[in-house]
This record gives sequence, structure tokens and C-alpha cells, in this order.
Amino acid sequence: MNLKQTRWLMWTWRVVGASYVAGFLTLLPVGAVIVFWTALLFTPLLIVTLIATRAKLVAWVGIPVVAAALIASLQLIFALREDGVPRTLAFQVVWFAASLGPFVLYPIVTRHLSNRIRAASS
Repeated sequence: MNLKQTRWLMWTWRVVGASYVAGFLTLLPVGAVIVFWTALLFTPLLIVTLIATRAKLVAWVGIPVVAAALIASLQLIFALREDGVPRTLAFQVVWFAASLGPFVLYPIVTRHLSNRIRAASS
């Protein structure tokens, strides 16, 4: 991956991070829906980042966050068909990891990408 592609990836992470914060604050009153926003934003971006960088730390942090978002989204879809928002402890734990995980993932990925940019430019 060349320097220009790494910079584009870094800017993409910045835009997605800002979009996630705006979506999180907007969707806060209907908090269960934020897992869809997490899955839509971070799943494709994490796949591209892992293919481009092959970073183990990003994989260790990012894959559980995206998996939690996808699992919570599926649980929510199936629960909304029948009853409403699930109130089980399992859903709450997965929802918590999927909702707040991007706030942990973002600084780790951006630090990794900025270190790659700095190393490539010097």
C-alpha cells in the first residue's frame, strides 16, 4: 500500500468516525438502532483496512466490534418482528460492545495508520 492510499484510508476513517459520533448522538433517543449504524459504517471499512494493512492489533480490536454489531443487528431484527427491543442480558452486553466499541476502535486504527504514514514519508 503506497503513501497516497494510506492517506486516503486515514481520511476515510476520520469521516466515518465523525459520522459515527453524529449518528450516535442523533440516534441516542432510540439507542437500539445504533448497532445498524455501526455495522453499516465499520464492516466494509474494517475489511478494507485489514486487507490493506494486515495489522494484528486492528484485527484484534476491530473484528469483535464488527461481530458484535452484526450479532446485535440480527438479534434486533428478529426481536422487532415479534415483541420489540430485546431486554435480555445477552443483547445488552452485545449492544454495549457494538455501540461503544467504535470509540475504542477509532483511536487505535488512526494511530496505526498515522504511524504508517509517518514511516512511509520519512
